[in-house]
Amino acid sequence: MKRSFGLAGLLVFGVAVAVLFVIGPVRVLEMDGSSMESLVRGQGNPPSKHGDKVVFTQWFSKKHLRTNDLVVVRYEWKPLTVVNVRKVAGLPGQEIVEGEGKKVVPSENFYVVAVSTNGIDSRHFGPLKSDQVIGKVLYVWRRD
Repeated sequence: MKRSFGLAGLLVFGVAVAVLFVIGPVRVLEMDGSSMESLVRGQGNPPSKHGDKVVFTQWFSKKHLRTNDLVVVRYEWKPLTVVNVRKVAGLPGQEIVEGEGKKVVPSENFYVVAVSTNGIDSRHFGPLKSDQVIGKVLYVWRRD
């Protein structure tokens, strides 16, 4: 038997999706800096335009992250707490090249990098603890 929910059903579905965006695990972040260009464009320096919007989820399994995935991270850069987009360059247990040597990323840690060399990333502060990776990017909404 085919079931039709009509306009009321569509309205309830729309409200449920909107609630997920407002209070749920899906968030939107506007990129402000240029450290991830050309993957994600920022507002410019000085900020003079809108940056790309990054849609990310906070409900994801860190076991399923792969090298080159885009993630949202939170880290301390005295005196600020910074929330930014970075690319996964090393997973727990993976060997990475850093400078002229090689290191193994500790378990429960991720090595993340900016696309641009002017970005602050694991090359500056080391691997991030798992709880500092707070989101997985689902979509980059390009600004005009």
